[in-house]
Amino acid sequence: MLRFVVSPLVALLAATLLATPARAQSQHLDAPPPITATNSAQAPQTSDADPQARLDIRQGVVRARAFLGLHDYRNARAEVAIILASHPDEVGALRTRASIEEATGRWRQAAVDWARVATLTADPAAAARRDALVRAHPSYAGLTGFFEGSSGADEMSGVRLTFARRPLDAPEWTAALEHRSAHADQATRLDGSIGPIETSRRKLDVEVADTLVAGRVGLRLVATDDTLGAGASFRRLRPWGFVEASAMYHDPYWPYAAALASDATSDHVDFGADVTRGRWSVRGRIGVATYAVDGEDDVARSTRGALAMEYAFGDRTAPAPWRLTLALDREAFFAVKRRPGPGGAPFAPIDVADRFILSAGTAKTFGDPDRRHSTIAFGYRRDTENDTQGPYGFILTETPIGSNVRLGLRAEYSDVATRGVSTQPYGFAEIYLRRTF
Repeated sequence: MLRFVVSPLVALLAATLLATPARAQSQHLDAPPPITATNSAQAPQTSDADPQARLDIRQGVVRARAFLGLHDYRNARAEVAIILASHPDEVGALRTRASIEEATGRWRQAAVDWARVATLTADPAAAARRDALVRAHPSYAGLTGFFEGSSGADEMSGVRLTFARRPLDAPEWTAALEHRSAHADQATRLDGSIGPIETSRRKLDVEVADTLVAGRVGLRLVATDDTLGAGASFRRLRPWGFVEASAMYHDPYWPYAAALASDATSDHVDFGADVTRGRWSVRGRIGVATYAVDGEDDVARSTRGALAMEYAFGDRTAPAPWRLTLALDREAFFAVKRRPGPGGAPFAPIDVADRFILSAGTAKTFGDPDRRHSTIAFGYRRDTENDTQGPYGFILTETPIGSNVRLGLRAEYSDVATRGVSTQPYGFAEIYLRRTF
């Protein structure tokens, strides 16, 4: 399926990566600017000569800001909508709506409102806010090379081209084209025989997303050499974090060489939430999945869930304090089909194993996120289902090359394998080049 589109798409992405003009560079986004005496005096502004009309607009803006302060975004948005319907250039309402859109994740709409405020008032703070939003959500082209697995025993490597477009006046979209190769010394093939595996596959992954009033909605299409999958996701920001849900049909499932060789896929539904309060952050996820190999559906099923807790300690004013982490990750398989293999002995066409992994560790980011920076994490893991345990470590480092190109390296090592049925130490490494525009 992909052989007819791989060559022209590689050429397009490579040309974009090398020739696209630079416009902006990613940076972290601060909180929305507070309403100060200066900009409050500028708003609301209206050309109405009727004092009652000016009073009504001012009171509407005050009510909208009160609702915004209470995280009642629905009523806050309704108040400014009434004002802007008859006074589209009302600065106070535009400022308030921009803050509402930021708080609910609608960054593109917020950027448009801040730009309009800057045009109407020549306020440099509004212009800076618009620029910061655009820089925090850049379009980019990237090239990544990666390796993962247990060296020699079961390993994969490949290359990935990625292109992301995030315009202000249309939904954002991302396309990634990947070529992945795998090698295993000994693995179970689809006919039940055991032996070495050498294989490779290609994958094209395209996602289109837009942030509506209700939340962020994403649609995804995935094509491999022989399969086609699709899915959808939804995320809604809340004052305390977010909730999300996703569903996927025929999502490529390639955690080890035998799964890649059999073009394994997964159909899954997942629900998650993230809650942040002060120094504490808690993330949770639950889901169900069914698995398929080589066009044969429902060869295994699983339930899965994860819970992670994080506590930031040290200097409260530090932009990136030390963090303590505790994570639980559980997947239990059932209804695993078996086939008669060579000699009549039954075997499972997909290698799966129950896992219950506990991880405890710490993490810290050093440097300026807008310039050169590094993140390190280390700790200890234990898989109680498979009776394996040991340390893990992670590092991510990124440095700018010029004004709009960044070079990054990410690596991880763990004595406890987190995939397939392997119990050998697991490693992952990638190096990437990303150009924003």
